Amino acid sequence: TLGSVTVICADKTGTLTANGMRVEQYHCDGAAATTPGTGPAWDLLLEAMTVSHDATTGEAGLPVGDPTEVALLVAARDAGRDRPAGDARLPRVAELPFDSGRKCMTTLHRLADGQVLSITKGAPEVVLGQCARELRGEGPVALDRAGLLAGSERMAADGLRVLAVGIRHWAGVPPDMTPAVVERSLDFVGFIGLLDPPRPEARQAIASCREAGIVPVMITGDHPLTARAVAARLGLTDARATVVTGAELERLTDADFDRLVAETRVYARVSPEHKL
Repeated sequence: TLGSVTVICADKTGTLTANGMRVEQYHCDGAAATTPGTGPAWDLLLEAMTVSHDATTGEAGLPVGDPTEVALLVAARDAGRDRPAGDARLPRVAELPFDSGRKCMTTLHRLADGQVLSITKGAPEVVLGQCARELRGEGPVALDRAGLLAGSERMAADGLRVLAVGIRHWAGVPPDMTPAVVERSLDFVGFIGLLDPPRPEARQAIASCREAGIVPVMITGDHPLTARAVAARLGLTDARATVVTGAELERLTDADFDRLVAETRVYARVSPEHKL
């Protein structure tokens, strides 16, 4: 049966890439950086990287959890933020787990004064779409949504997976714990850019597929620019290749879809249903 295969559709993370995430870039307090800075906005970004995920440190002292969340934990630890101390400062009192449809997750934490801080992190276009202001060292400023999105796309074009972080203060845990209520009217804090390097053997595997007459296709939930950059590094496409998104797939007729799949080699920002 394998001898009759003509197309292989592969997920990106952990299949074509090493699934070994590490934080490479930041954008916070109005500027890009490769290492964390100081000030109130940076403090909030580092606190989010410390407590707003489910990665932990195992018995052997090694981080355990989803690779993206482990990368946040390690980067925060390298910046002097310890998870147990962070949990003591900001105990979690509620959460909205990550959902591929929403493309974000939110955790809520009790502050020392009894108020609640919600931390939302996820796809830049989703989080920025719910932000009203940007937090800077001098305080909140008007949100330049278009400028920030352009900045996140420059990071994505470097092959980075970009997470946006937004926060909101509450008097207590919201009685209506739904995304429509909790994940809106946020203050933008910053971007985190993570690198997942391609597997060393993946480029040759793609070349071998082509030699055997098999067409390799990459399907990922990542940003289209991230997907295109990784595909080019792998030799799957060139740097100008067309990338089709899940939103575009939903608008196609069956006939248009049949024509498109014959040409497309990279799909991005897709949901599990789109992959099927």
